Amino acid sequence: PMLDFTGERRALKMLELPLLGEALMHAYALPMLVRRRRRRYRDIEDGRFPARFEEQLRIPGFGRALLSLIRSGMLGDQSDCYRLLDATANSTCVVRGSEDGILSGEQLAKLGALLTKAQFVEIGETPHSIMLTHPERIAPLLISFFRRTRIDTDDQALPLQLAHQLSGTSV
Repeated sequence: PMLDFTGERRALKMLELPLLGEALMHAYALPMLVRRRRRRYRDIEDGRFPARFEEQLRIPGFGRALLSLIRSGMLGDQSDCYRLLDATANSTCVVRGSEDGILSGEQLAKLGALLTKAQFVEIGETPHSIMLTHPERIAPLLISFFRRTRIDTDDQALPLQLAHQLSGTSV
């Protein structure tokens, strides 16, 4: 879950500036993401996971796409999305690794205030990307959650409704 990725990382504001943003994306941000993925995910699939990310970086326009996510506000405040999710009849489960360096305890508390009906689970001694690093620990939890969760078929259109509401268009 992400509440406000760009708001909590003030340095990302520089990426919003024309020309400077492009230069920083290629000179700093992308190399930093490569280093971070090599360090965090080097043991996943015998190192193939970080290598696939590096392959993606070579796709023309990849850096511009990331920059566009930041400049468009897609990594900004997502509170309205979580409020809309909480308004549905469907169940929600939020899983956090206890060693998560991305989603802080403060952010988790804010998320709890937005997702009042959600089930929150913290898995000990696991990082932010628990589904990649410890799939054997998260799979049983998710299987159990989905077995006891009823899907409300009236909410199947929610993603489309949510997209239209956030964009200001009608369904």
